[in-house]
Amino acid sequence: MAAENAQFTNGELRIKATLASGSRWFKTSRVQSNAQIKYPMYTESRIKTAHISAYNTFWMNNGDINNRNEIDIIENNSKPSCGCQPNFPWTMNSQYFHVVNGDVKRATGNFDNRNLPNGTPGKGVKWNEQFHVVGVWWKDARNIQFYLNGQPAGSVVSARDFTRNLNLIWDLWTKDATWLGGLVLRSDLNNNSINTMRVDWVKTWKLENDDTGGGENVVTMRKGNSNGFSIDGNNGGANNQNVYLWATNSNNVNQQWVEINRGNGFYSYKKKNTNFCLDGGNGGANGQNLKLWSCGNNNQNQHWKKVNVGGGKFRLEKRNAPGFSIDGGNGGANLQNVYLWASNNNNGNQQWLFSGSSAKSSGKSPNTIESDAKAIDNDKSVGFAVYPNPANNKITLEGIGKGTIEATIYDLMGSQVKKVKINNEKTNNVDVSNLTAGIYLVTVTQENGESVSTKFVKK
Repeated sequence: MAAENAQFTNGELRIKATLASGSRWFKTSRVQSNAQIKYPMYTESRIKTAHISAYNTFWMNNGDINNRNEIDIIENNSKPSCGCQPNFPWTMNSQYFHVVNGDVKRATGNFDNRNLPNGTPGKGVKWNEQFHVVGVWWKDARNIQFYLNGQPAGSVVSARDFTRNLNLIWDLWTKDATWLGGLVLRSDLNNNSINTMRVDWVKTWKLENDDTGGGENVVTMRKGNSNGFSIDGNNGGANNQNVYLWATNSNNVNQQWVEINRGNGFYSYKKKNTNFCLDGGNGGANGQNLKLWSCGNNNQNQHWKKVNVGGGKFRLEKRNAPGFSIDGGNGGANLQNVYLWASNNNNGNQQWLFSGSSAKSSGKSPNTIESDAKAIDNDKSVGFAVYPNPANNKITLEGIGKGTIEATIYDLMGSQVKKVKINNEKTNNVDVSNLTAGIYLVTVTQENGESVSTKFVKK
């Protein structure tokens, strides 16, 4: 293990295996977290393995060979050299070890990624061919659930209670053993295109009690040009159940939708008190009706991009058919169909006002606020500059355009953290000294309701 074989390059942790001289000719590295974690928690990391006969690992450990608590999330080998492990390029090799005075308790959960549900990204793709997200939900002292690309991927139950806090560890190692897949080929260690394990990111969550009265962000979606009517999922929930417009009523549970962040700017909308989501069906076509369907994390028919169209209104664009958005038809009436139609920011029938419970973090009253998620993912051209970026105490907005009336800053959870009036059509200074370090979105709004946004970093 050598420090120089671990590098931070282009936003990635890269652990390389190289050829050294002498009897210990496999040179590699290990990276371990300073902090330790303990159940209940969930951690995941996005990893693309080296393509050599070696274990690319993401694991948690505290102790030594004779006394330790260990959870191995992955031990991936995409290129076994022994000819005896044909499934290794797709097998996670997840397991746990609990060792007390040399007495070993162990169980494995060797999930094969070819068994992922259809439609899951990475299904049947070898570990070295693309990045995969691997994770573990360490539920309690004995129950451990593994995950792969957002899907459950096997579980194990410990014969003894885990009692130690564990460090996160990444490393790359080999051994002349069939259970590992065989010793690495020396020639592969000179090939920089295959000898490196790449770690894009790691995220860890600690499970805590919700003392806020509910953690769900429940929203109502009102038709922007006929806001007396909202998207309604009808009574209860079932596959293929119709979705339509109905007179807006904040107390009508059929109009209450749990907004679920699917990442990369996409959201799903689950009908409250059910497990059925707003689904646009396969593909996209004008007039294609929206229905309810069983919620699936990776079902892109249920993923909607929130595109800011100004005036506090959003267009909801279908992820796997971006040329089509949710459309409420002309005007508004009870039982009026809600369907897909060709995306158009200027089509008022595709503009939706969000009201809901996200207000709890901003001090506003539930069921009365407009959504604070102001175009975190807006792709509209920026048209103004923010500097310095990163910033310490203030940012300057330059080129914001005539008729600009206000600037609003949002954090990446979509919550408004600051709003200021604009007094000068060319430049404006905004105090950001009270903001915590992180990434923010600044949106400038004009008198006609149109807005544009860009991001900046607060040191």
